[in-house]
Amino acid sequence: MVQKLMKAGSFVQLPLQPRRVHLVAQKAKLGLVGVLLLVMAAGCGSIARKEATGQVRVFVAAAEPMQSETAGLNLYATLTKDALWLQQPMTSGAEGWSTLFPAVYIGRWHLLVQAVEATTGRIVLSGETDVLVEANTVNLVEVTLKPEKGELNVEIDLTGVTQAKDVAMCVVRTSPAAFGSSSTEKIFRHPDTGEWRGLWRVPAGTYDLSVELYTATTMTDSLLYASPWQRVDIEPGKTTLVKWAVQTGQVSVGGVLDPCPDPPTGLTASIGPEGITLSWLAPNPYPADLNEYVIYVRRDLFEHFEVLDRVAPDQLTYVYLPEEEEIGCRLAFAVAASDGRSTSKRSEEVEVVWQPAAE
Repeated sequence: MVQKLMKAGSFVQLPLQPRRVHLVAQKAKLGLVGVLLLVMAAGCGSIARKEATGQVRVFVAAAEPMQSETAGLNLYATLTKDALWLQQPMTSGAEGWSTLFPAVYIGRWHLLVQAVEATTGRIVLSGETDVLVEANTVNLVEVTLKPEKGELNVEIDLTGVTQAKDVAMCVVRTSPAAFGSSSTEKIFRHPDTGEWRGLWRVPAGTYDLSVELYTATTMTDSLLYASPWQRVDIEPGKTTLVKWAVQTGQVSVGGVLDPCPDPPTGLTASIGPEGITLSWLAPNPYPADLNEYVIYVRRDLFEHFEVLDRVAPDQLTYVYLPEEEEIGCRLAFAVAASDGRSTSKRSEEVEVVWQPAAE
């Protein structure tokens, strides 16, 4: 029973525990107060009030990237706030497309405008923004549409890879960068299916794509193979499937056997009025393609040999006139044979202490 009943026009205090209310039995006695009692017993703690609303007018100007390409497109505007969802088609006019939401609860809403192909249902353009709806106000929102992103689906087949069992990670690389600010995305083998597959939403456009195989889950010092670049076109609202497999070819290695010449033999050095005369014998066997002899000198025990001169293949002697500062120096000489492609080892060395002949 009700603990306390006040006069008509006042609120009624409910029982401490909810009970069934027999409105018919009490109707004659309670009148309007009985109706209030029923409302409150049903769980309404207060009289409902009407939410404040405003209007939202959405406008899309007839400018890039729209222009005349909007033929065959339907535009839709969608407002969302928490679990609330409102959508209306947009109508075209001389200056663009517009629609009016007549009664929108006040607060901050998210607005999404999409251009849909009438024949395919494919979203080709979109734009979004936030809008603050104020009470009893027409809130004007202008949205710029841009090409909708497409999907890049990459499936990697490692069947033809010789070291497929060593592959721990695949990397998809694009130019320009398709994955936000990054030009790479990693793919790992699916633990159940064993497939190598990646799916990303990327901006529409033309990209160059390469697949890299790694033997570790990091890209440092583990690159196994990097594929050639291939072209990939991403269209708005469409999925582009790239089925990648390693491509192989054949390499034919040819050439001729051209052994390095043997070094000259019998090198001697003698001092005379003209300087130091070097003499040697041609290599045996004599190379048919002998091109020249290379003469080396070392001017000090703590220095290395350096090329002194080159002479024709039919010349078996060479005269060297040392500089004045080389008087008293122990000079070492050697000779090598060259066929123009390779040079033999140096001959046995000979040493001479240079002292010019007395005048």
